[in-house]
Amino acid sequence: MRPKKYSLLTAVQSFFFAFSLYFQNNLYLYAPACAFGFLYSLIPTVIMITAVLTRFLHTSPELLYAFLESAEKWIDADNLYAMSNYFLTSGRPALFEVLTGITVFFLARRFFYTVMQSVQKIFHSRAESRPLIAQLIIVAGEVLLVIITAIVTLVLTAAKSFFYGIYAHTAENSGAAGLGAGFFPLIGTGLAAVLPFLFNTVPYILIWLFTAFAFRVASGTKPSLKLCLFSALLCSLLFAAAQYIFSLFIDTAKYNFIYGFLGSLMVMLLEVSVFFSLFLFFAQYIYVLQFFDSLLLAELYLLPARAETSLFQAIRRMLFIRPDRFLKRGPKGEPVVLQKHKAGALIYSKGESDTDIYYLAQGSVELLGDNNIIHLERGSFFGEMSFLLSEPRRASARAATDVELVKIDEKTFAELLERSPEAVRKTIGLISSYFARHGNLTESS
Repeated sequence: MRPKKYSLLTAVQSFFFAFSLYFQNNLYLYAPACAFGFLYSLIPTVIMITAVLTRFLHTSPELLYAFLESAEKWIDADNLYAMSNYFLTSGRPALFEVLTGITVFFLARRFFYTVMQSVQKIFHSRAESRPLIAQLIIVAGEVLLVIITAIVTLVLTAAKSFFYGIYAHTAENSGAAGLGAGFFPLIGTGLAAVLPFLFNTVPYILIWLFTAFAFRVASGTKPSLKLCLFSALLCSLLFAAAQYIFSLFIDTAKYNFIYGFLGSLMVMLLEVSVFFSLFLFFAQYIYVLQFFDSLLLAELYLLPARAETSLFQAIRRMLFIRPDRFLKRGPKGEPVVLQKHKAGALIYSKGESDTDIYYLAQGSVELLGDNNIIHLERGSFFGEMSFLLSEPRRASARAATDVELVKIDEKTFAELLERSPEAVRKTIGLISSYFARHGNLTESS
């Protein structure tokens, strides 16, 4: 394997690729679509879980009332009492449960379809055709995952509020038999203080593991597990930071029940949109790191000219003109290797049949034709016409100064053309110029 060279410049280049491809693939549009799909599948799932719990509470409602009696010590439980009494006194809503289950099935399927579409957009993959049994298993797994997510969300939210109430009440009644002693004799003030922190942390750990699993499986390109875990960790940390920032400016508890509910729903939608934006960005980042060499070669081949007046193109040229990733000697036979030549050294001669392509990373090169000499500066490609036209070299290439060259074999260059329509358009332009000049020297780009 060719030794890899990592540097700050390489890291900046990789993030540039990730951001540019994020917008190029319209992932900023897929993120809110995934968020809406998630909420649309989560809400009926919560309703279905509530209906199932109501069936259970019909036989043992004292559990619900015991919880409400303890909960009213730190929250307003009037609305909870009214809602619970309605469900407990109503009949068994069998039709309602069936319709809710069907809704969960279709919305969960739609949500995962949107997510898979966005991932396939990133990794340029297509969904494999599977047998009917395999498809049914996948769909069942998707629905089950949404249900598990809803259950975990409800449990963690309720438990966090419950233990926070225990801690607050125990702190207010220090020296007396506090709420913590009444409900959990083994839980003291210290442990009750730690539990809310644990319930705040567990969701992010679950998000981290789920995101890493999704990166690993959904991409179809089998990125390394270490890369998936690292990218998922960054995604989870940034999502936690975003939620913390939201909490500093938004407090839906200050509003009444209706506006508080709607405000909470809007905040949840915003947070879920942020999560899926981060999720898709880091999925794009994994793709960039997986195929960084190919992306960098394409960027070098399409490097803007020095005379480019656009500020963005000038920044691109400054950012990519030095490919640190390739500026390290590797063993012969590798598809991309670094070559160094002293001034006056011959790189290749006219009439040779090799079809390697070169990128001039440092120094200057002269192309020597029958009647002319072309001077190439840093950032130029040359030698590709022999490959494109399958003919011997039409000119000799000589180092005008000490040079560093990135030599690319024909197979790697062909793969570059397959992946980049812009590169294909450039080669078509070179071939047109070649025939327009009737065979004159046109091996430089």
